[in-house]
Amino acid sequence: MRLIRRPLCAVLISLFLFGIFPAARVGVTAKAIGPVEVREKLEEFKALYPPGIRWEGEFHGSNQCKGFARMAVNHIFGQTASGAYRQWSYNGMNNTGMTRLGSVTVFSAENVQKLLQNAVIGDVLQFDEPRKHSMIVCGVEDDGVWIFDCNANYDLLVRYEKRSFGCWYGKNCARLTLLRADNYDVRSEYYTLGDVNTDGRITSEDARLALRAAARLETLSAIRRTLADANEDGKIRSSDARAILRIAAKLDPTPEKKIPAA
Repeated sequence: MRLIRRPLCAVLISLFLFGIFPAARVGVTAKAIGPVEVREKLEEFKALYPPGIRWEGEFHGSNQCKGFARMAVNHIFGQTASGAYRQWSYNGMNNTGMTRLGSVTVFSAENVQKLLQNAVIGDVLQFDEPRKHSMIVCGVEDDGVWIFDCNANYDLLVRYEKRSFGCWYGKNCARLTLLRADNYDVRSEYYTLGDVNTDGRITSEDARLALRAAARLETLSAIRRTLADANEDGKIRSSDARAILRIAAKLDPTPEKKIPAA
């Protein structure tokens, strides 16, 4: 009996190794990436599908806004191999490869702004039934959110635009959900000194935020206060805003110093 068992075991192992017997499915975890790489991948995707074009394709069985958003997320986070993002559900609860960060059911400007206060570039926003819609978050400012999406007006157009927090008030949907890819390591971010709104660029908007903070018209988070302190003297003054504005206008070089997000 023992002589028969050994050759049989060897045959079974060979069949398993060479795929004749299917192995149990094992989850594949995509490599973790941070916001800097997410920003680069998103810019690549925007170059492939620039705002203003009509997208009439499909991605893994989905088209219009959902197919476009899934295709963007796959390009950024590289999850096709694990099957993630193929079974999105609009209730925000069963999205493979995604983490639900929160949702709101009343779309007032205050509620939406609160939902998005911790959103970062590359996150996904989804409206539930009956007027479903999927969007990629590209940045959050004090008066609105930058969105990259397709078919927002039922015309299949790709759009990249800033939308106010209150623009969806009264929309006929059950909820708005904020989602994040499971392999998104937001803690790996490093910001450039002067990039007050942490969108990866130094613009006049950063100078404006610094000036408002100096005038005590704007309350900044701890990391944004550090980024607004251009001369690093521990205080935010109008001179910091002026220094940031000069960088935005290309009159001074971009600082080399990087500030860790966490």
